[in-house]
Amino acid sequence: MRRLGCILLLLFASGLPPAIRAAAPSEPSREISGKISVRLGELRDFTDAKNYPAALSLTDDLLALAAPDSYDAFVLSQVRAQIFLTQGRPADALPPLEASLRLADTHPFLDARPRLDLVYLVAQVAAQLATVAPDAATQRARFDQAGVLIRRWLVEAPLAAPGLRGEGGTVLADAHLFAASVLYNGALAATPPNPAQFTAALTEAGQGLALTVHPGEQFYVLMLASLQQLGDLARVAELLELLVSQHPANASYWQQLAATYLHLAAEAQDARAIRREQLRSLLALERAQGHGFLKAPADQYNLAGLYFNLGQPGQTIALLEPGLAAGLLAPDRRAWELLVRACQQSHQDARALAALEKAVARFPADTAFQLALTRLREALASAPPVAP
Repeated sequence: MRRLGCILLLLFASGLPPAIRAAAPSEPSREISGKISVRLGELRDFTDAKNYPAALSLTDDLLALAAPDSYDAFVLSQVRAQIFLTQGRPADALPPLEASLRLADTHPFLDARPRLDLVYLVAQVAAQLATVAPDAATQRARFDQAGVLIRRWLVEAPLAAPGLRGEGGTVLADAHLFAASVLYNGALAATPPNPAQFTAALTEAGQGLALTVHPGEQFYVLMLASLQQLGDLARVAELLELLVSQHPANASYWQQLAATYLHLAAEAQDARAIRREQLRSLLALERAQGHGFLKAPADQYNLAGLYFNLGQPGQTIALLEPGLAAGLLAPDRRAWELLVRACQQSHQDARALAALEKAVARFPADTAFQLALTRLREALASAPPVAP
């Protein structure tokens, strides 16, 4: 909670806080009352000694003496929230934080910037609680609460604190990133997931991205996740290309990139588009392998299959034969079947025969391999001899 120190009053720094401005007749004074101030030394001693149970008990007693809409209630609620957050108890901190915000919105207890900090903090705590909510309804409610508050912050902040844009844009950018995270997770929590919120999350992350000279990876990750949820695979591929260029040591990005091109190939409607996306997937695999990634047996099989689909059976053979011999490929029937087909497509019958013999030896119960071997032997036996 990076904003905690900004919003909690330094009650014990110099005794009673002075009145900041004269209160209007219809609103409470912005001062702590005498009946509360006489106990603040005792409260300070408890908090300094980290005797939080005693401090909380005392705030309970003092709140019972305070008028509900008073500055006393506002200050004591903030103290309780601070103690709970210090103890790592955000669920207990949320009610006094909500009470503080309600009072700050109703009465002039905080200036504009500290009030914005309080809004932001309540949003953060609500979002944190959403991630550990005991049920879906509570989770959605907490994400909705956080979303309302961070949207409020984004509307009010540029007006109440114009200097935010002069701080390198990072404060506003972080707020947009937070808003995007809340929207994205809230969309996931909805039943069914909410596409409009994924679109809103994408927009928020993009706005934050535009505010920073050197944006963090988190902006792109949120945009990527939102695009994936929306099924916009073309833009997913574009973003992943950017990510692998910036983070070539991230194996996950390479894997997602190759898989995305395969999905685009599967969705393509014409042969040219299919070939284009398959070629892009093949190149992504080879680029990843150049960085030391995607060399698992399944990746090697996919690479061999792509070469075969692109009309390069020789490359398929070059990958499968040594790969199967060295154990670099999973010894399942698909790899052997693909090797046989590649040999036959490239008119290398002797290699196809050798591959089938090995496949039958490895899979003696596979009748398909046995039948293919028999037919190939018969075809070769009946073929006219090759002229010298």
